[in-house]
Amino acid sequence: MIDALAPMSQPDFDPPWVDLQFEIRSAQWSKNPSRLIIDCVALADHSEVGFGIEIHRDGWNRVTTDEEQVWFDWGKGAFHSTGEPSNSFVGLLAALFGIQTPQKFVSRLECDVVLLCGNPDMLDSAKCQSKFFLGEAGDDEGQVFVNWDAANGRVEFREKDPEFRVALLRELTVH
Repeated sequence: MIDALAPMSQPDFDPPWVDLQFEIRSAQWSKNPSRLIIDCVALADHSEVGFGIEIHRDGWNRVTTDEEQVWFDWGKGAFHSTGEPSNSFVGLLAALFGIQTPQKFVSRLECDVVLLCGNPDMLDSAKCQSKFFLGEAGDDEGQVFVNWDAANGRVEFREKDPEFRVALLRELTVH
């Protein structure tokens, strides 16, 4: 099993950002609404850590930019618990962030998702880079990059900025 804390092959940022990697345990399409459901897991300090994400297949809205090679697709998604590995995951995040917080992962958290220069029609067959927005938009919102490659069985959980740590943990945990 992959080590969540191992350095990634192509780091985008230097510390203090927390970037973790996981292997996909399962990736499947579900109906009503149609969405890709990915459960991922890794080892961290000899414990299984993990979480699940869901990405809706339909309802994407493309936003173009002045640069031809840069666009964004806005859609819907969610984080969901995979049981004890998810509780261990938020415990790991709390320890890495240096924040005391309840360590029970929410059962499900609906999120806005932006797919970065990707193709919503290829969620399960191409490497996808995304940003999840957790909580209410504004100053108290959590944001995190979640990248997945279903074909190669990998997920990355990449911190956007340390200023989102408190909100991120607040949204991912039961209070």
